[in-house]
Amino acid sequence: SPPLATLIGVAIFLILLLIVQITLGIKGRKWAWQRKRWKNIAHFNRVQRWWSLAALVILPPAFVATAGLEMYEGYRFQSGRMQLIDASVNAMTTAGYLGDYMQEHATIPATLEQAGLSADLPDQIGKLQINPASAEITVTMKKGDSAGKSFMLAPSFTKDGEIEWRCLAGQIEPSLHIPECRHNVAEKVSIFTTRLQGLAALHFAESVGKTMEQRMQLPDKVPDSLSDAGIEVHYPDEIKAIKLEPNGALRVTLNIAALQNQSFMLIPQLDQQKNIRWDCVNLDINYLLIPPTCHRAGEK
Repeated sequence: SPPLATLIGVAIFLILLLIVQITLGIKGRKWAWQRKRWKNIAHFNRVQRWWSLAALVILPPAFVATAGLEMYEGYRFQSGRMQLIDASVNAMTTAGYLGDYMQEHATIPATLEQAGLSADLPDQIGKLQINPASAEITVTMKKGDSAGKSFMLAPSFTKDGEIEWRCLAGQIEPSLHIPECRHNVAEKVSIFTTRLQGLAALHFAESVGKTMEQRMQLPDKVPDSLSDAGIEVHYPDEIKAIKLEPNGALRVTLNIAALQNQSFMLIPQLDQQKNIRWDCVNLDINYLLIPPTCHRAGEK
């Protein structure tokens, strides 16, 4: 149905037209008599009857057409906005699944299909693409006044290390969006991608630690090196080296552009059941660029 604002506008318009019509009906004949020379009273009355007849024939359809046009424009605006809202909700749902994938795999998929997401799109969306360099999602509308225009979803990390999404208005008028999609600035891409690379390095180091658990007995039996423990490590792009310390800790040196040669450590701890768990300690990395599970030395 048309929005309330449109109905109010139409009502005000019709009231104003009615006031004008009444005013012309009361004052019109007087003004017409004063503004023109007439042959006689019969001539004046004859002309006025023609104007009255024209008003009865022309004005009512004009009123109806104007009101109908206003209501149609209001309906079209509301319909387009609803399509945009549906597209935003669908895109945010897709982004949530994509965030779970990146959290688990610590990498940005090249396509949504690689992340296990369906290629089928709802009617409102023409294209939904992911930037493999930044993980930013671009949503291109297919229907309504926003057809062919795009808005974006940009990822960032929360202080708890979870991935959240900021909806950017992009090419679409912000007032048409839901409040959550009226932003125009995202977190710097370099921060997100660097932190994702740090997460990948942490996941890999933890996998090395899990292998180490089978090769040592704390605190008495610690190999001198990973090779002595029979572990051959093929480093991923994010890691320059992993060194085994005398206490069994793993010192991880990063090979990430923004964190070149910076390090964190995985320190083995025994729980009450004598099982090993790995405690991540940040040595010299900016806390914004490393998963929050890596606390600074002396902090917990």
